[in-house]
Amino acid sequence: KSMWPSLQHVNITGGEPFLRKDLVDIVRAYFDNADLGSILINSNGSLPKRVDEFTRALLAEYPDKKIFFVFSIDAFGEEHDKIRKIPELFRKVMESYNIVKSLGPRAVPTINLTVSEQNYQHVNKLYKTLRDDYGVQSFAPVIVRDEGVYKIPMDKKIGILVAYRELSSNILSDIASGKIHGFDTGTIRGRLVNAKS
Repeated sequence: KSMWPSLQHVNITGGEPFLRKDLVDIVRAYFDNADLGSILINSNGSLPKRVDEFTRALLAEYPDKKIFFVFSIDAFGEEHDKIRKIPELFRKVMESYNIVKSLGPRAVPTINLTVSEQNYQHVNKLYKTLRDDYGVQSFAPVIVRDEGVYKIPMDKKIGILVAYRELSSNILSDIASGKIHGFDTGTIRGRLVNAKS
């Protein structure tokens, strides 16, 4: 309540936010007590039923709010499941994406493509296939960084950077040509995210 009216947008991350059964109550608290126009949930997409129930409930209760989702995909099918160590995850994340996509303009799904040591050689093919064959219309490119004691070998770091630059260029070109959607350029948040790409 003390953040009213300065707080206008909140990102909820994790772990996996949809593991919390009270997630809808947390978002209600923000919508009821701050001047939020939108909220963003970062998710691995592993719980499509919860994604569906959460989104339908909040869209019905708050007709003037937007809910953004960022679902992460690293590879196709079993390779994605293996990287994330969750069986059937690729199928579930695509189900979650399509649920949100079907719920109208106030529910906005995006696929997060993290360019990493595991996928940098194939990430641009992954992007084009998700765009052309799976109907994904919004993407966010991310580049992995060294974590903890493990350091990525320099040759792979260079490969990751080259793949990330190509992915970012492809996304920006496709936004400009209308093949995919960028974020809303009428908002500060949208302009920042588009510039980051």
